[in-house]
Amino acid sequence: MLKKATSALPKIFNTLQVHLQTEQQGCFLLTFVVKIKIVDKTGHIAYWLSSAAEDDKSADILFHGGQFMYSLFTCHLMLEKACKAHWVRPNDSNFPPRTHHLNQIIQQTDLIVPEEYLEELSVMNAWNIEGRYPDFLHAFRSKCTFSYTKSRIEKAKEIYQWLLKQMQ
Repeated sequence: MLKKATSALPKIFNTLQVHLQTEQQGCFLLTFVVKIKIVDKTGHIAYWLSSAAEDDKSADILFHGGQFMYSLFTCHLMLEKACKAHWVRPNDSNFPPRTHHLNQIIQQTDLIVPEEYLEELSVMNAWNIEGRYPDFLHAFRSKCTFSYTKSRIEKAKEIYQWLLKQMQ
């Protein structure tokens, strides 16, 4: 069964299509097909920020559903996209580097980031790798207890809110 939903977004977005596929041995597969026409720098920044906001919500849903490892992975995505929004602002190009390394992205912005946040971002970089590759999954999953994940999400959201505030 394939369900299709289209969402109306601001003028900067042409279309956004989301396909939900719920077949294959009872597993739920969520596939996003995104078709976006972004016309200016403001549109690129809005794209990254709106995508980060969706990841923020998703991290909460995953956490409350007991999917601690994936909630941290999604927090990394949230922070990465917020950092990429900041990258777009001062750079001539509207296309940030194709990296998931938070500190590398942030270093190419005009932000003055508190040292504490830079250290936290270094730790959070591991969530991308450990949540993605089988070699690291078991060790990362065992580290992701309720209390560990809750405290890490709180810190990630603190940094995320700081990044949003700097965008104003």
